[in-house]
Amino acid sequence: MNSDTSLMVNLVGNLGALGFIFWLVWRTFNHTIPRLAESFEKGISEQRQDHRAELDRARAEYLQALATQRKEFTDQLERERAFHSEHGAALSAAIKELALELRHE
Repeated sequence: MNSDTSLMVNLVGNLGALGFIFWLVWRTFNHTIPRLAESFEKGISEQRQDHRAELDRARAEYLQALATQRKEFTDQLERERAFHSEHGAALSAAIKELALELRHE
């Protein structure tokens, strides 16, 4: 092999490697990175939707539990009022009866 042939082989070899590097850089910036960014954005969007759905479900459950607790609390207060009202009336009658007995003595 003479020096001209050797130079040509080296030149083609170097340009081939350089061409491959340029292609790899071009592919990375024009295909791989945008695809990764799109995939990331899609994943984030799905997570937001899932989070919103979970938050809405939790909010609905909380409001339902709150309404149930309010109803139970109101019912308990009504039972206690009725109980105290009955005993209050009996106590009031007993005090009136005692007051009448004390007047007669």
